Amino acid sequence: MENLYDRDFYEWTRKNAQLLREGKLFEIDIDNLIEELESMGRSEKREFVSRLAALLAHLLKWRHQPGIPAIHDQGAAQAGCRFIGR
Repeated sequence: MENLYDRDFYEWTRKNAQLLREGKLFEIDIDNLIEELESMGRSEKREFVSRLAALLAHLLKWRHQPGIPAIHDQGAAQAGCRFIGR
């Protein structure tokens, strides 16, 4: 199965998903599956931290800049809140 992982990642994901659905746990490419799950978790965490930092920056601008915040900043802050709230 490692050859499929190296050759066609998309097909590898489909095959392993099907094996999971069928309960064929001993046929799953467990080493690569673990690696992919860990990688996915790291990517999600990085994205979350990045968006949270951007949201905080926009909120600080709102608080400390005189006058009405730019429409761009309002939209970015609202989008950040929606992402974090998901």
